[in-house]
Amino acid sequence: MNKYRFFLSLIVLLIAFSSSVVASDIVKEFRTVFSSCPPDPVGTFDNFHVFATDSIVGQTSGYTFSFVMARADFRKMNKGGFAFSFPEGYDLSAVTAGTLTHSSNVVDYRVKSVETSGSLIVVTLKRTAYDPSEQDDTTISVSLYVEVLTNPTVTGDYMFGGLAFKRTGSIIAGPAISKQLEILPGPPATIEVFPSNDFVLKAGESVTFDAIIQDSYGNFVLSSDAVWILDESSDPIGYFSGATLHVTTVGTGRAEVRINDLICLSGEIIVHPGNLSRIDMALYPMQIVGHPLISEARLILLDAYDNLKTDYDLVANPITLSTDIGNLTPAIIKDAALLLNGSINLNTVGVVYDGPTAVTAIQAQTLDGITSPSVTISFSGYDILEILDADSQPLQSVFPQAGAFINVVVTNNGFLTPTIAPVIDVALEGGPVVSTSFNPSAGGRVDTVALVLTGPVTATDHDLLTVTLEAKFEIGGETYTTINQTEQVVTVLEPVEVSTVAGSFHPDSLYPGAQVALEMEIVTSGHPEFVPNAWIRIAITDDEGETESVLLDSFFGFHNIFGSIISYENLLTEVPSSDLITTGWYDVVLDYAVLSEEGAYIINHKVIDSVYVLPVVEVSYVEGSFGPGFVYAGREASFGFTINLNGEYSVPVNPSGAVIEIRGNDFFASTSLRFMDSQLNPGLNLVETDSVFIPSDQQGVELHFDIVFEFIIPSAISVFDFSTDFNTEAVEVTAAPVVKIIDVEMLAPNAPWVNTGQGFQVRALVANLSGSVVGPFNMALTSDGESVFDSILYVESINPDDTAELFFDVVASDQPTPAEVFTVDVESVNVGAENPIDDKTKAFIEAPAHLALDYHLTGVVNGVIDTNQSFSLTVELINQGQASTSVGEFLLSSGVFDFLGDGGLTDTITVGQEIKFNFISPSFDTSSEITFQLISIPTDLNSEEPAEINSISFSVEITVAQIDAELLADASITGSNLVLPGREKELFCLTLSNQGTSEYAAVSLDEIS
Repeated sequence: MNKYRFFLSLIVLLIAFSSSVVASDIVKEFRTVFSSCPPDPVGTFDNFHVFATDSIVGQTSGYTFSFVMARADFRKMNKGGFAFSFPEGYDLSAVTAGTLTHSSNVVDYRVKSVETSGSLIVVTLKRTAYDPSEQDDTTISVSLYVEVLTNPTVTGDYMFGGLAFKRTGSIIAGPAISKQLEILPGPPATIEVFPSNDFVLKAGESVTFDAIIQDSYGNFVLSSDAVWILDESSDPIGYFSGATLHVTTVGTGRAEVRINDLICLSGEIIVHPGNLSRIDMALYPMQIVGHPLISEARLILLDAYDNLKTDYDLVANPITLSTDIGNLTPAIIKDAALLLNGSINLNTVGVVYDGPTAVTAIQAQTLDGITSPSVTISFSGYDILEILDADSQPLQSVFPQAGAFINVVVTNNGFLTPTIAPVIDVALEGGPVVSTSFNPSAGGRVDTVALVLTGPVTATDHDLLTVTLEAKFEIGGETYTTINQTEQVVTVLEPVEVSTVAGSFHPDSLYPGAQVALEMEIVTSGHPEFVPNAWIRIAITDDEGETESVLLDSFFGFHNIFGSIISYENLLTEVPSSDLITTGWYDVVLDYAVLSEEGAYIINHKVIDSVYVLPVVEVSYVEGSFGPGFVYAGREASFGFTINLNGEYSVPVNPSGAVIEIRGNDFFASTSLRFMDSQLNPGLNLVETDSVFIPSDQQGVELHFDIVFEFIIPSAISVFDFSTDFNTEAVEVTAAPVVKIIDVEMLAPNAPWVNTGQGFQVRALVANLSGSVVGPFNMALTSDGESVFDSILYVESINPDDTAELFFDVVASDQPTPAEVFTVDVESVNVGAENPIDDKTKAFIEAPAHLALDYHLTGVVNGVIDTNQSFSLTVELINQGQASTSVGEFLLSSGVFDFLGDGGLTDTITVGQEIKFNFISPSFDTSSEITFQLISIPTDLNSEEPAEINSISFSVEITVAQIDAELLADASITGSNLVLPGREKELFCLTLSNQGTSEYAAVSLDEIS
C-alpha cells in the first residue's frame, strides 16, 4: 500500500459562481475541482500545514489548517470561505464548526457554516469588521481549526488539499497541497517472537530475536519499549544485549519479550559447552621424587566461560604433561575414559616424576595449543652432587687403615624437609659399611657430610666406593622413602710419618664462648711442595682426660710450607661456653689427616700442648649511677655512669664502637663514650660521654638513653657486646638558668693602679635571675695584656634571685702597661647569660716606686766656709719608678749649727719636691757635721709597702775658718815672640804664689785671659 495518498486533484479550470450560488452547489463544484487535474494555482496559498491533536489511527481528533495568503485576497472573502479535501479513510461525518484566527488587523470574519460531502469540507465565512482604506499587498497567516474528525485506520503519511473562494464561488487562492501529516499506529495489541522453534547453541555463541508487534488494526508497531529477558524457568544460560542473547553457561532456557502487559516466549534454547579454552591443574605442591603424584592430582578442562568441558575428545586431541626439569611418566593423556565431568584424575593415571630434586613448573598442553598455567611443584628427595676428599677435591684416593676422610656433598632442592635425619652409607668393596646421619634440610641448601672410612680392604691398589643416601618424608600421615646411590673407583694409599712442632700451638689461653684463631705447625719426614686440605680435629681435655670439649673438627688448607714444616694459621673456631668448660688448665689433643700423592699424613689423638681457660667476666650497669638528673634545653650536655666489671683482669674497649644514643620527643642524637685508658678494670669504672647539644624544643621532655660498646677478651678475635637502656632511667630537660654580670671591678690598694708583678683581684658581681639554684658553672676572665691569671673560675652554685661575688686572682704583667682591659664572661653550656651591665675593668700597671735621696751644698767649697758666711743645704727624694708615693719624715741635726734646736729638725718630705735649709757660719773657726736621716720612708701607694730607696741618710762635714788669701802672679818671657805656623813654642812663664796666712786660704786658678 502506498503510504503517501494524494487526494487533491489538479484543477484544470477555474469555476466562477455567481453570488446566488448556494453552499451545496459550491460543495458540489469544489468536489469537481479537487477531482480534476489542477491548473496553475490562483493567488497565494503557501506554507500549507495540517496539524492533528491526536495522530493515532482510528482516534477522534481536531485538525488545524495553517497557511499564508495575500492580505488583499483575504479582504475579499466575505460570504466566501475555504474548502479542504481529505485523503481516503477519514470519517468527516461528525465535523463541527471551527475557529478562525489570522494576523490581519483591518478585516475579521467568523465561521458561518461548515458543510461536508464525502472527503470534502467547505467552510463559509461572514465578515464582522472591515477597513476599506487598507490597501496592503503583504501576506497574512491564517489558521482554521475544525472538529470532530476520525483518523483513518491505516498508518502512513497523508496530504490535504486546500483553497480559498469568494462569495461567488470563484477561487481566489489555491488550490494547494499540504505538507505531509503522519498517522501513527495504535498501541501494541499482539506479539510474535522469531525464531520460535527449539534450537541448540554453544557457550560463546549468540542469537538475535525479532518481535512482530501489531496494533488492533493490524498496523506494524515499531516499539523501543520491548524488554528481552530469560523467562523465570530458565537456567542462567547467558545475558541479553538488546534483543541479542549471548549464551555463556551450559543449561536450557527460553527468551521472553515484554511490551507493556504483553508477553511472548521463544522455543527452548539448549546450551552446550564451548570450545576448550583453559586447562586448570589441581596439584599438591609438595611431591616426592620417584613416587606417584601424592594427594589430589587433577586436570580440569574449561571453555572460555568456565563451563566444564564434558565433551572433550582425548583420543583425537590428547593432552601432554611437561616439566622444566626431569620427566613425567606417563606424559601423554589420551584415554577417553579418564574424562569424567570435565575432569581428569591423574592419580588413576599414576604419573611419576623422574629426575633430580627440584622446584619446577608443570604444564598441560593440547595438540592445538591450549596450554594450562604453570603450576610450581616441589619434588623433594636428596641428590648426591659430589664425593670429595679432605681437600674438597674429587675423591681419588683413600687410606682406610688410618681413616679415610670422605666428604659427600648432597642437596635437597625441594621444599619438604625429611622427618628424620637422612642416613648416608659408605663402603669399600669387601669392607665394612660406615653410616652417618646429618641434619635434614630443604630449599636447595648444600650439605657436606664428612665420614671417616676405616677397616681392611680386599684390593691392594684400587677399590670400588659405594655411597647410598636414604631419606624419609611424611605427607598426610604417610611416609615416603627416597634412595639415591652412586659408585666411584678410588686408590688405596700408604702412611707417612708426621708430628707437631713443639710450642707451635697458639693461643695459650681461651675464653668460653669466644671465637679464636688457632695455629700450629706440622713436621713431616719428607719435603712436600703441596698438601691437600687436612682434616683437623682439636679438642681440650682435663688432667684426668675424663671430659673432652671439641674446638675444631673440619677441613683446612695450609698457610705455608717451608721445607718439611707445614704451618696452619687462622683456624677459626668458637670456644665452648662456660656451662661446658670451667676455668683451669687443659691438654690440647690433635687428630690430623691429609691424603696426598706422597701418602697419608696421620696424627691420631695426640696431646700436643696445654691451654688455660680464662674465667668469665661479667659487665653490668650500676643501677642509679646515670647522671646528671637534669639537663638544660638549648645547651650542650654530657653524661656519666658507672660500669661494673666482675672479673680478675682488665678488658680493652673498642672506642669506635662505644656509643650512647639519646631519644627525646622527635629528637635523636648520639655521641661517643669515653673510658679511662680505653679499658674496663676490675670493679667500678666511670664512663663519660662527649658533649651533645639538647635542642630548645625538648624542654619539659624526659630523655631516654641506650648505650652499646664492645670489649675484647685476650686471645679472642671476637668482640663482646654490652648494651643497656639504663632500666628506663631518664633525664629531665629543663629551662637553662640565666645569670647576669652586674659589675666588674679591680681590687687593689691603689686601684686601678698596680705595680708590675703585683698581685690583685678582679671581682665580678653575678646575679642569678632564675627561680632555682644555678650551678655548677664556669666564669671566664680574659684580658688584652700580659698579666697572669687562671682564666676559668668554677662556681659551685648561686641561690635563686641572689648575687654572688666572684674573685679572679691576677698577677700584673712584668712590663708597665698604660691600660690593660679585663673582661669577665659566663662560660658554661649549662647556664644562659643576659647582656651584662658592666663586664670590664682596667688596670694601669706601673713600675714600682724607686727613691733616690739627693742633696747639695751651696756656699761651701770643698767642705770649708769662711766665718760669718751664709750657706744652704738642698735635699730632694727623686722617684725613679712610676708608682705614686706618700710623704716621708726626716730628722736634720747640725751640731754647732744650733739654730735647729737641741733635738734637731723633724718634718715631712714629699717625693719630687726640694727642701732648702739656710745656714750662717759662726764667727770663729770650728768644724761640725750636718746629718739628714729619713725616719719614715714614703709608701709605694700601689703596693702599700715602703718604697725602695737607695739610701735613707747622709752626713756633711763642714769646716769654718777665717780665710786670708793673697794671690801673686809673676810672668816672664822665655824666648822670642816668633811663632812658626803649625809648631808649638813656649812663650812665657807664669809664677803664682799665695801670700795669705790661713791654712784654709787655698787659691785656685780658674782661667787666664
